[in-house]
Order: sequence, then structure tokens, then C-alpha cells
Amino acid sequence: MIYVYCAILIVIYVALYFVFGNLFRKLFIKENLSLALQILLGYFVYHFCFYLLCLPLKLSGQSLTLLTILWGIVLLLAVATFIRSHVKRDPKEPEYESGLSVKLRLLVGAFIFLLITLMNVNMQTGALWDQSHYVGEVSTSVYTDSLKGYDMYTGKRTKQIDEEYMLEITESHSAVMCKLFHMHPSVEVRTVRATVNILIFYLLVLQLGMLLFKEEEKRLLFFFFFVVLDLFSYNLHTRAQILIYRAFEGKAVLANLILFMILYLYLVIFKEPEKNQGWIMMFMVIAASFGLNMTSILLVPALFAALMIPLLIAKKDLRGMLLKRSLLCLLPWVPETLFYLWMH
Repeated sequence: MIYVYCAILIVIYVALYFVFGNLFRKLFIKENLSLALQILLGYFVYHFCFYLLCLPLKLSGQSLTLLTILWGIVLLLAVATFIRSHVKRDPKEPEYESGLSVKLRLLVGAFIFLLITLMNVNMQTGALWDQSHYVGEVSTSVYTDSLKGYDMYTGKRTKQIDEEYMLEITESHSAVMCKLFHMHPSVEVRTVRATVNILIFYLLVLQLGMLLFKEEEKRLLFFFFFVVLDLFSYNLHTRAQILIYRAFEGKAVLANLILFMILYLYLVIFKEPEKNQGWIMMFMVIAASFGLNMTSILLVPALFAALMIPLLIAKKDLRGMLLKRSLLCLLPWVPETLFYLWMH
């Protein structure tokens, strides 16, 4: 029965990502995007909005109950706005395109289900030391009704701020959802959150294939290549191991979602650098990345620079529009870095 409840929550999470992605598209991009891309974009918009709400409450030592009430109000307002906008939607507005036939969509879904099943089996047998942090912090927050101020290993009050995880809000979000849906922290973290992360990653792989190839068969083969790669490159030093064995961890989100999304958006920008669409999405992904995993402060600007500097040189745009837009995309990184250095 618990897996049925988990499946319902997973659907709710993905639906909320679509709501936030759709609203962001209408407000800022104002162009049609595929359903999968709106879910992907919504994943980052959703967590960025939660970050903006959570961080001030976390820094000021507010309760988990207050954050849960406020986030519940935000979700209700977002869903109500989404419903209202669709009631008034222009019937001439184009429908969402998947880029795959029904038969191949079912095949892709079967592959994703296989990997999700594999991950959940592994989660029942794995006992890595990091779980004590990811589950322990959520459990402590729920039990003490707090966002910080308690040692997750002993339950004692602490006077010292844990700088390493202060800006990371993933555990705070899990605690909020546990309180909203009366879910045990271990189940929310290791089953719901981990499954959602795998689902989002393979949607991203599918979008990469659709961007790189026009033929449906090549898109499917590209997706299948990633499935095989992840199944047979399974050791402690690969992205696949972190994804399938430890999908609930921040490093899995960074290695598989954040960095891959930046790569995808770079390809979008590379194809049409003059269009605003890719740049706006890139700005949002970079802004949201720091709350999802604090190692993003080091790796996101490094990857972004490694991608954009050759493009600027190739386009001979060292002082022009591309440089200005690149610097704008990195603006969210500046306050995050300064705040992190100040805390240390």
C-alpha cells in the first residue's frame, strides 16, 4: 500500500513541476515548449521558489510548521493561477508535442520504469553512510518542528550553524512534504524523492536526443544508449552509480540534473544564440542550482565557462551580446559565493 501512496506523491510532484514550468513559460518565455521541457524547467523553477521562501525562514530560526503553511499557500496559489490561465486559454494555442510516436513513448516509459524499479530495489539493500545525513536531517526537522538548530545524530540543540548545508534546501523541502502528506522521512527521501530525480533525468536525456537528432529511431537509440550505459557502468566513481544507487543525494542532482540541464541549454543557445528562450532558462537553472546542491557554487560556473568561452571565441563576440548574456546568467552565482565565504 505504501508504494501506491508513493506513486500518487510522485505524480503530484511531477504535476507541480509542470504547473511551475508552465507559469514561468507564460510569464517570461512566451513561446511554446514541449510538455517534457516544461516539466524539466518547472523542476528548477519550483525549487528556486521554495529556496526564496525557505532561506530567510531558515536563517531566522523559524519553525517547520510556518514554512509548511506558507509553502502550502504558494502551491495553492500556483495551482489556482494555472487552472485559471487554462480556462481562459486561447483554443488556437498549439498543443504540446512529444516528438515520439505512441509506441515509442510506451517503450521509453518501460525503460524508465525498469530503472526506477532497479533503484528502489537497491535502496532497500543499500546502507551507505550518507543516508544518515539525508534521512536524519529530515527526521530531525519533522520531530523538532525546526529548520535548524539540532544535531541530526544526537538530537541535541546546537549553538553552531552548519555552514556546509545552510544554503541547501532539499532536506527542508522533504520535511515540508512529509508534514503536508504525513509521509515518513525515510520513505519520502529514499523512495519518492529518489524516484522523481531518476524520472526527471531520463526526461532530460530524451530532450537531449530530440535536440540532437531529427529521426525518431535515432532519438530512441540515444535514449537506449544512456539506459545501457547506466546499467553497465555501475561503480563508485561514475554518475550512473550515484543516480541509480543514491538518487536522493545532492551530488546525484548536481551530476545528473543540474550539469546535464546546463549542457542541454548550451546546445539550445548554440543553435540559436540570438533567441532569448535558452538564455532565460539558463539563468533560472543556474539560480536554482545552488539551493539544490551547494557544490554547484564550484562546478556550475566552471562548466558554464568551459562551454561559453569557446563559443564566444568562435563567434568573435568577446565584448558583444553573447558576453553580456553570459555574465547575466552568472549573476545569481555572485551573492551565493559571497554569502558562502562570509559564513566560513
